[in-house]
Amino acid sequence: MTGVSLKIAIRLMKKHVLFAMVGNLGLAVGLAAAIIILLYINHERSYDRWNDQLPRVYRVGTAVSPEEVYVGTPYPLGNQIVHTCPEAHMVTRVIPSEELVISYNQNNFYEKQVIFADSTFFSVFPYRFIQGNAAQALRQPYSVVITDAVAKKIFGNTNVLGKTIELRRSRGAVPYTITGVIAKTGPSHLNFQYCLSYSNKDQDNWYRQFYITYLLLHKNARADGLLSKANRIYQEAYNKYLNAFDESDAATAQSFQPHLVLEAVPDIHLYPQAFQGNASHPVDDYAEGNAVPVMIFSLAGLLILLISCINYTNLAIARAIKRTREIGMRKMLGASRSMLVMQFLLETLLNTFAALLLSILLVQFLLPLFNTIFDVKLSLWNSSNVWENVVLFLQLMLLLVFVTLVTGIYPAMVLANFRTVTVLKGDVVRYIKGIKLRNALIVLQFVISVSFLIAMLVINSQVQYMHSNDPGFTADQVLALTPANSNLISPGRQGEKLVTLMNQVKAIAGVNQVSATNTYPGKPSLNVQDAWCEGDSAVLNFNHIYFGFFDMLGMQMKAGRDFSPLQQSDSVNSAILNEAAVEALKLKDPIGKRVKILLRDYQVIGVVKNYLNDGYTTSIQPTLYAIGAEDGLVGFDNLLVRVHAANNAAVVEKLQSLWKTVEPGFPLRYSWVSEDFARLLERYVRLQKACLVFSIISMLIAIAGLWAMASFVVQQRTSEAGIRKVFGASTLDLLALMNKDFIRLVLLSNIIAWPLAWWFSKEWLNNFAYRIDIPLLAFAGALGISALLTVCSVSMHVWKVTRTNVTRSLRFE
Repeated sequence: MTGVSLKIAIRLMKKHVLFAMVGNLGLAVGLAAAIIILLYINHERSYDRWNDQLPRVYRVGTAVSPEEVYVGTPYPLGNQIVHTCPEAHMVTRVIPSEELVISYNQNNFYEKQVIFADSTFFSVFPYRFIQGNAAQALRQPYSVVITDAVAKKIFGNTNVLGKTIELRRSRGAVPYTITGVIAKTGPSHLNFQYCLSYSNKDQDNWYRQFYITYLLLHKNARADGLLSKANRIYQEAYNKYLNAFDESDAATAQSFQPHLVLEAVPDIHLYPQAFQGNASHPVDDYAEGNAVPVMIFSLAGLLILLISCINYTNLAIARAIKRTREIGMRKMLGASRSMLVMQFLLETLLNTFAALLLSILLVQFLLPLFNTIFDVKLSLWNSSNVWENVVLFLQLMLLLVFVTLVTGIYPAMVLANFRTVTVLKGDVVRYIKGIKLRNALIVLQFVISVSFLIAMLVINSQVQYMHSNDPGFTADQVLALTPANSNLISPGRQGEKLVTLMNQVKAIAGVNQVSATNTYPGKPSLNVQDAWCEGDSAVLNFNHIYFGFFDMLGMQMKAGRDFSPLQQSDSVNSAILNEAAVEALKLKDPIGKRVKILLRDYQVIGVVKNYLNDGYTTSIQPTLYAIGAEDGLVGFDNLLVRVHAANNAAVVEKLQSLWKTVEPGFPLRYSWVSEDFARLLERYVRLQKACLVFSIISMLIAIAGLWAMASFVVQQRTSEAGIRKVFGASTLDLLALMNKDFIRLVLLSNIIAWPLAWWFSKEWLNNFAYRIDIPLLAFAGALGISALLTVCSVSMHVWKVTRTNVTRSLRFE
């Protein structure tokens, strides 16, 4: 029976080519979107799950307030926990590094993905060693383990044990011997390429809390049992630390009792609790809310797949009218209801399988584009982890079964329930039930599609606002140079030559202005201090800049004056506040007022207008600016260079040549300030593109489903159209009549979708400190687009009927 059913199903696919093409293509597009999103979800959920030991590894964080959990811990904590708590088997500690210069064979390059770790690191994190031994790799000082990708990049092969690379710092080069080469079989929140040995000579120091501690638990050990014991150890040590405060500080600190937090390593990427507040190291996954994009993509994929299934279901029902006599004959020949249901489900399975194959081809074609837009590396086949391929295959099979049942069960039940006598008499049009359900499916399709469309229009409006809005500065053609040795541009420090270096840069043809700073737009300020003025206090960003900073970036003074090198006091005790700082300190006339910060009095000489240093998501921070040209003050991190637009490439080349004499062995690090600021908007631009794709796909699939239902309804009403034509109805009258019901459905869909889209838009826009009002035009535009596409889709079928000879329409009445 199965063989016969299979032959019939294949024959029907060949006979109804248009149905197969439209239905399968819509289903294939939905499946392709679902598969790509499935790959993305699999990738995001695969972090630190590439070894069976990793679920027993926990990162230790310290909760210093109800809202703040830091990854930094004191060095002795891990040893105390392992020696005291029977649940803990092993401890390792990691120190993320800032960007470093790696040197080999006179080739120097900056590397960001560098960590320092103690000797037990590779026993806790069991990476596969291509060369070397995990237990011994970091036991000796000045040892380094590198990835196979780095080995091939530097040496051309992985046979590199015993070779030496140099770690260059401002105080000199330090040679490190390669003791191991590892292969990464899956992603990790510790995305390092170099792991350097670290030996702590001060292992009893509880005050230095910058070590990231990981604990490996024994099998079957409970983390909550360990946590209660570890907290006792930490709080005893913390209370000893509190004894160093005076009584007032101790009382303040004891208002919240700090405690430890254990994070299972596989959960860190999606659900991080701890973060490092003073830095953003590229090897650590501190981004809070990584689960949010996964949830958004999961919901989007599910909704698009649902639209595809509804579309296919409507097409199947539309085709049912042409198969009624076939069903009647089958029942006359003894076919049971269950046999008919299985027959139709088999047909659906074949169509779904064909759509799945087509979707895999679409995925293979679209993945490079998706990877580029969203900066990921997804693929259908993982050569380094075969198990992931097995899991993906099983997921695709489950997806095949799920879609087959969802799309096929209702049409199969409808067809199997036809009464033999009724369908053989040809009275099927009045027999087919379920009009309310089919209309509900159309409404559901358009609710989803219109919601996507409105979300896309709102997100697009916000992104356009962020691109077109005046941020309060002009960063075009401004370079930020970052020396490896910040002492070069920090007055009072050994080796400082700020003025000399600035003069050398100014002498380059094409350079218009030069200044210095420790922060600039796109690079958040990390120096936050308490400040007092006339009895009021506030927390201010304390930024050091050099003469010409405001002028170079086109920032406007609201009151007072800018810093001047002609005024000696400007480099000693003068300050400029931004408008936010004036408001925070409650100053009505700030010029001439004295602000105390870091035990120093500054006289306010000017107020600069607010500008968006940190982008649009956070409010402008109250900030005090001081000239950092006095010996002993916090130095600068960057030189800012404004270049002539026509000569920027030539200027960069000359700066690189100059830097070889300024910092021999350290390549020039530079970035364009405008690009640094634009990076703050990158994830929203990606969301904009994703929502555009989702809205286009969902709307096209919904229109295809409407086209199918319109075909069904017009077939039902062909004779009615003929009679109306006989009585004088015009083509326009028929178009209005046939479109009326569908327009009502689309209008109802919009009415349902609008509150949902409004809620989403409001919640999403609340992430921005500076945002647009929800544009009502987006809702009107969604209604107009959906109505126009509906009218066009339905009118195609109606126009065809109106062109048909009336006698043919009434022949069988």
